[in-house]
Amino acid sequence: MTDNPYVGPRPFRRAEEARFFGRQTESDQVAGEWLAERVTVLQGPSAVGKSSLLNAGVLPRLPREPQIKVLPVGRVARQSAQPLAMATPYNAYRYALLSTWSGPDQVPDPGTELLDFLRPHAEGASNLLIAIDQFEELFTSVPGKNEDRLELLRGLGAVLRELPVNLLIVIRDECLGQLSVVEAELPYAPVQLRLEGLTRPDAVEAVTGPLRGTPRGFAPGAAEGLVDALRTVTYTDRLGRTETIVSDRVEPLSLQIQCHRLWAALDDDLQVITAAHWAPGGDAAHVMADFYLEAVRAAADETGQREQAVRSWLAETFITEHGTRGTAYRGITMTADMPNALADALVVRHVLTTEARANAVWYQLSQDRLIAVARQAVTVRRAEPGPGLPADYRAAAETALGVGDFGSARRFAEVAADGYQQAGDDLRRAHAMALHGNIAKAEGDLPAAVRSFDAACSEFEIIDDQRSAARMRGELGRIYLAMSDFAAAEELLRLATSQLPEDAELRVELGRALWRLGRLVRAEAVLNQALDLSPALASGYVERGLVRRALREVGGAVADLRQALALGGLTPGDEARARSALRELEQG
Repeated sequence: MTDNPYVGPRPFRRAEEARFFGRQTESDQVAGEWLAERVTVLQGPSAVGKSSLLNAGVLPRLPREPQIKVLPVGRVARQSAQPLAMATPYNAYRYALLSTWSGPDQVPDPGTELLDFLRPHAEGASNLLIAIDQFEELFTSVPGKNEDRLELLRGLGAVLRELPVNLLIVIRDECLGQLSVVEAELPYAPVQLRLEGLTRPDAVEAVTGPLRGTPRGFAPGAAEGLVDALRTVTYTDRLGRTETIVSDRVEPLSLQIQCHRLWAALDDDLQVITAAHWAPGGDAAHVMADFYLEAVRAAADETGQREQAVRSWLAETFITEHGTRGTAYRGITMTADMPNALADALVVRHVLTTEARANAVWYQLSQDRLIAVARQAVTVRRAEPGPGLPADYRAAAETALGVGDFGSARRFAEVAADGYQQAGDDLRRAHAMALHGNIAKAEGDLPAAVRSFDAACSEFEIIDDQRSAARMRGELGRIYLAMSDFAAAEELLRLATSQLPEDAELRVELGRALWRLGRLVRAEAVLNQALDLSPALASGYVERGLVRRALREVGGAVADLRQALALGGLTPGDEARARSALRELEQG
């Protein structure tokens, strides 16, 4: 009863299909066309639920057959709020796409061509399904690079000509005019599908469906009344005359926000929801504004930040000067000079959302509709260009990292660290050194990453930030694991877990190091602790399954490996290890 079944303003995720209602017909149609056609375009207005349909409606309907392979949903751009006025050595659109297709823990080579990347994935497949969400970013991201756009489109064309690939493009209505550019570079004409708002019966299904299986439900007519209120807007002109307009469709975004707020306001023991429990919230803009202000206020109070400062930070950090969503890199304890606790509190309240890619975590606003709301909540004064401050170089390093320009990213991080040192800001210098370590790690220069993380660890210890120092030891332990120095990895990870006992993923890494050292019983015990802390941690089941196989505990090993594959979300390497070990155990 305390777990809110409505997602609020963010898109549905793949794991939330059980909460996704009202889109069965559309889900079946898109899945069928994607399987049958070489190029499919799903179009619709903003906030109509295209990403949610893809994640929670279409992907679960795809057949689970060995000859049909599906890559993670791709994106072609990651826009910084402060884009760099410099050329990147590689195609930034292609790097963003490869980063999302590679999975959260893999860093692709920025120079890799699409065809070369996809060819191994297509081996043994009769159908390789690839999807690109928010394709409008190819035309709206700034600074726009026409040659890079054309190069990406030509790369997709080559993929379609040479591999058994079916491409699904998801795009907003306002960018449909650009489809002629896309079609000119692809060898197949696209099948176009349009997504509209929810019909009244489907909207009622979206309201009532998530409550199935819970002790709570709607009184007769209550859900219908809520939907009718969402369809109704009262307009008042400058002369004071009013007119009530009833639409035949419901915007999914407004529905999710209203239902999320309704559920949060109910008493825990209440079982029947009536019309008395909700009040019309006005049109979509007012609903979104009320939601945003309440969430920001609560997050600021929870983390001890000034509300006005949080509003300014959101507008300056996550909105570009061209009015599009920007991204921000999550540091060890800070994101764009605000504590990670604030960003995480805003994620919990669905103002921000996270994405893991290229071995890093990035924040952005959860919905495009929040851009106008966030701007209205504060007057944003963008600084005029001038001599770079350390924070400017730190932001530039994060932006360069996001587009795969590792050389520039390292230089900018070094300048930022030197600037913070000259300013006597030891905390931010430590964060800049940690950023430098992450960049070196992404680039594959592990010795340089070790030096940077070690320097950051020392800085954090000097200022007595022991938890951040422990995180640095954890990063060092992971690198030594990758370098096969298992003794050094075990020592560092053991120290890190003693200071961060709640971190289940660190315990998995410690278990991995112990296993490589041949200390199997101790490794199993540590992995048991990790899974007690996080029972849905798929990587923990992989490692424990492999340890149990080595201990000849066949039943337990098979159960763990099956559980890991059922949970999903594994890196390609972990999934391959799990499948290989499971196949060996089942055959012999």
